[in-house]
Amino acid sequence: MASFPSREVLPMLGVASMEAVDEYAATESAEHFHIYIDPTITITDALSMSLRVRPGDRTMAFELYNPEVLLRKVEADAAVREAIARMEMTEEKVRTKIQRTERKIMEVEANLELGGDAVCVGPSINHRSLPFEQVIYKTGEDIPEGEVAAPKRKLSKNVRRQCRKLDAVSQLAYWNANLLVLKQKKAAQEEFLVALTKSKEAFRTQCLETRTHLGCGYTEATTLRPSSTAVDIAS
Repeated sequence: MASFPSREVLPMLGVASMEAVDEYAATESAEHFHIYIDPTITITDALSMSLRVRPGDRTMAFELYNPEVLLRKVEADAAVREAIARMEMTEEKVRTKIQRTERKIMEVEANLELGGDAVCVGPSINHRSLPFEQVIYKTGEDIPEGEVAAPKRKLSKNVRRQCRKLDAVSQLAYWNANLLVLKQKKAAQEEFLVALTKSKEAFRTQCLETRTHLGCGYTEATTLRPSSTAVDIAS
């Protein structure tokens, strides 16, 4: 079995940025020190530092004591950016839903502007009637069971015209209620989009720009999956 010479451990110079490496390089000899990468280095700084790392020995430049930290931070960067991309996809879906809701609002408002005279729902006035007269019993009074003989029911034209007008009144009331719900829905969608965007930016700052232990070792990437369906906005 091949053997390797033991590695001489030199005094450590702790760094958490490429700027710190350059400062040490200006005053210290690379042959006399190891560079120790702080495990809490930001992922952004780790990426910058990784661009300057190549195989070599201490006669060429500072030797890294723990280069694996940089490798793991680079892997974490990919996982974080994948999670951010998913959040941005969710943002786009919410924007599409907002646009869809806006179109529905415009359709309802257009119907309301036409007024009741333009409403055409239900059967014609010549086909509006129940076959028999209807009566209502007061509370506590026995209601007859089975078929009861009743006179045929005939509605006057005036009554049928009034029913027709009530069709329009009912339809306009429904459209107004629908408009209210759609506007509330749009407001909720817009609030969710704002919250989602703030969450994404906070996630980006915490993971990429803040000094933490995130990525200092092997990490299960599925733990970096902020839910894109934490709030369900109905289509």
